[in-house]
Amino acid sequence: IMVCRSNTYVCLTNRAGGQFYHVASDRQQPLWVGGGLPDDNTWCGPSAVRSRAGIGNDEWFIISGGAGFQALMDPGDPRILYGESQGGRLSRVDRVTNERQSIVPEPAAGEPAYRWNWDTPVILSPFDPATLYMGANRMFKSTDRGRSWAAISPDLTTHTDRDTLALMGVK
Repeated sequence: IMVCRSNTYVCLTNRAGGQFYHVASDRQQPLWVGGGLPDDNTWCGPSAVRSRAGIGNDEWFIISGGAGFQALMDPGDPRILYGESQGGRLSRVDRVTNERQSIVPEPAAGEPAYRWNWDTPVILSPFDPATLYMGANRMFKSTDRGRSWAAISPDLTTHTDRDTLALMGVK
């Protein structure tokens, strides 16, 4: 309890205070839950703890920084987590050692930069937990947990210059 200018406040440190863009969970007991918070990283934490006080803030940890979006949990290996933030920034994290690796597909020399969405689509294959799919202006596939990537589509955009489009009737 805190007292400030004759007002009394109760500080509840185990109250949820955010809204995830996307939510993921693993298959452990208790479940571990992950998700991305607007402008506040991608997080992971337990769905239950033994403490009478409930789940505390210190039970949760950051998977990736920036504006948080996707959190993915490898169903084949509970140590492996993936976190994605704005513009296709994807990383793989070892939950035990906290080792982190950026695993973003990069264009070959001389190839134009990939164009990522603010909230980039990324999924784990339901058939093989080592396989990831990620979309930009091209679709990418990795079969080795993001260590290498192959483009599996041509450029999917129309190359329309948005500055030439009318917006609410005005060009």
